[in-house]
Amino acid sequence: MATYDDLIHAVTNGKALPDLTGADLSSADLAGLPLTDANMPGANLRNADMRDTILRGANMHGVDAKAANLTRSELRNANLNDAKLRHADLGRVDLRGATLRGADLNDADLTSALYDCTTAWPDGVDPEAAGAIYVH
Repeated sequence: MATYDDLIHAVTNGKALPDLTGADLSSADLAGLPLTDANMPGANLRNADMRDTILRGANMHGVDAKAANLTRSELRNANLNDAKLRHADLGRVDLRGATLRGADLNDADLTSALYDCTTAWPDGVDPEAAGAIYVH
């Protein structure tokens, strides 16, 4: 299983991202990292600092990102199905094309998050009522 050090080594040396399936990245500083198309289903991202992280097209199915800070992150076309995002800061994130079916967004901050007609929300979530902004 890949570690935080494996990830940082790959990013800083321009190498392919390691498979982060089930990786423990809890409380990790991932702010601003380019993680486009990262494969991290089931990863532990609790309390991780992921501000401004580029996660376009990432497979984050079933991640545990409770209380993670994802402010201003790019999550376009990301798979967040069944993700645990309770108390996560998703303010100003780009969720256009993202799928969040079955995700736990209880008490998550969606203030000014961007979404479009292709964003798939969990049942019962009203993105506009949560402060998200629809982009045509």
